[in-house]
Amino acid sequence: MKFEVKDKTQGRKSKTLARLYRAYISEIVAIVNSFDTCKEINIVGDCVSAMFAGEGENTPVIEALQAASMSNGMMKILNVKYKKKWGSNFKELQAGIGVALGRALVIKAGFNGSGIKDLIYMGDVVNRASKMCGLAHKEYSWPICVTEGAYLAAGTYIANSETQKTFQDYLSPNFHPKHGTVYTGNFHRISMQEWVDDNS
Repeated sequence: MKFEVKDKTQGRKSKTLARLYRAYISEIVAIVNSFDTCKEINIVGDCVSAMFAGEGENTPVIEALQAASMSNGMMKILNVKYKKKWGSNFKELQAGIGVALGRALVIKAGFNGSGIKDLIYMGDVVNRASKMCGLAHKEYSWPICVTEGAYLAAGTYIANSETQKTFQDYLSPNFHPKHGTVYTGNFHRISMQEWVDDNS
């Protein structure tokens, strides 16, 4: 026989945390899903990962960086909303955003008769993107971290039409002993930052 005593305070904290995660995850999923080259979205715990591939008006790398700018902006918006709701006791949420470029092995995995036939993306690029997420906001103070390959592939694409700056202009090189040269930055959508400035 097992007796349990529920802590009402802990229960309220759990519900609040669940709401925070649900809002954050749903917003990030909506952002990455809005891009044509986004082929797969996975959610594991509090991590949202997306695989960009194919061809289009913009390359997968450009769309991944655009998604990174929107995700970064969305985190700022969520923090403003949460701080208004919970006051000065609210600790700002931080999420590392990583982008890597490379080839991935795509396999269909499942079990015959189970109805489960998921596409699984495997390869070093998946691991490297995860490592970049881990470096952002932890080893480096910036929220976005990309591999050298992703940085170079961004090329001369104009990320800001007013200033004519490219994504490369918003990223700074850092040498990491394990991952070589990585690039970090804090770029975001201007309209999102304007909303943050007006509502902070």
